[in-house]
Amino acid sequence: MFDSKLNKTAFIYICLLFFESRQIKAQSTAICQGDSAVLRMNCSYLGGLQWQYSATQVSWTDINGAVLDTMKVKPAATTYYRAVITNGNCRLVYSDTAVITVNTIPPAPSISTVNNCGTSILTASGFTGTLLWSTGQTVNPITVNSAGTYSLTQTVNGCISAAGSAAANPIIVPQASTAGTNIPSAIQIVWNWNAAAGASGYKYNTVNNYSTSTDNLGSHTYTQTGLTCNAAYPLYVWAYNSCGNSSAAILAQTTTTCYTYSWYQSGWSACSTSGSWNVSYTTGCSVPCGGGTQMVVYACSPSTGTQSQTVYCLRSDGQPVADSYCSGSKPASSQSCASSSCPGADPSYSQSCNNQACDPCQGGNCDPSCKYSCDFSVCPSTNNTSLKWGPQTNTPFNAGESYTNYSWGGSMYCWTTKYGCTIVCP
Repeated sequence: MFDSKLNKTAFIYICLLFFESRQIKAQSTAICQGDSAVLRMNCSYLGGLQWQYSATQVSWTDINGAVLDTMKVKPAATTYYRAVITNGNCRLVYSDTAVITVNTIPPAPSISTVNNCGTSILTASGFTGTLLWSTGQTVNPITVNSAGTYSLTQTVNGCISAAGSAAANPIIVPQASTAGTNIPSAIQIVWNWNAAAGASGYKYNTVNNYSTSTDNLGSHTYTQTGLTCNAAYPLYVWAYNSCGNSSAAILAQTTTTCYTYSWYQSGWSACSTSGSWNVSYTTGCSVPCGGGTQMVVYACSPSTGTQSQTVYCLRSDGQPVADSYCSGSKPASSQSCASSSCPGADPSYSQSCNNQACDPCQGGNCDPSCKYSCDFSVCPSTNNTSLKWGPQTNTPFNAGESYTNYSWGGSMYCWTTKYGCTIVCP
């Protein structure tokens, strides 16, 4: 090209821009979010190079430090790029514009699973692109016959999504159960077996016939009663699910030794209550006057309560068992009781008498100076147990008798036994 003003010939090299993806060189300008691209000049040029970018191709911005032929970029959105060549006072020369389109990474597809007998069907949803299963298949849905976790991605505009995944568990006929630990007794067996993989329930029979077996649902145990002691018994167990049943697991067990049973009674406990001590009477004083002692006597009063004993059915080997093993009515474990005994020793006790002092004339040694003169206020003629009438030289009359009842010569005297001796009043 010739410039008449400068009278010089300027050679301008206009070169196309290319970019390369992570691993391959290509002229495509589309990348996925998070990927990078390489821009490069693929021809010779004179002068310095500066890379620029723009979102609209209207306003351009220099890329700081981007002055080499090759530049790696990682745009977050679609961006335009160009190179500017500078050479002294020559006017600027711009390269062709390269656009790098940034495509959104699609979401991971969803997977639903339907497990059938022998196979599982995996169905993808929530996708717009092409599919790729971990099995290598690209169709939807897919059918698998092995249990495991399967993954799936979709590709949209060359961008691959994260993987969605789902588990598949094709239903298979369960294997037979294995024997557990049985618990035998003399008349019953508690059968136990282990869980079988894939089983939804179990059936059992005392004979090897599945069609007449009893459904035990999901339980792994069964109690067989009404058996004979010291005898061998079989049990046939089948595991089943919606796809069929296993072969029979044959369990075997012998009942325990034959026993006899009887009611054990511990013997009655003491009565829950006991009698009580109460004052019965107080004795007379040991002497009529001047002190002495007397007894306060207690008596034991009976009381009503209850008493108990332990009662259970005992096997002949000393092992307690359920009451159903023993015959006859179970003896009572409690009853009413009457206690005629009282706690502790008899609390009767002796105490001092509270009586008056003795007269000096007591004991039959009456001093004449102690005699009292008689008058009707002291020794009345009416009934009195301690004052009596009688002649001085004779014994007094009986209590309640008066001297008027007697006809005899001589004086009458008043007698008293108040102080333990007879005192004659002159």
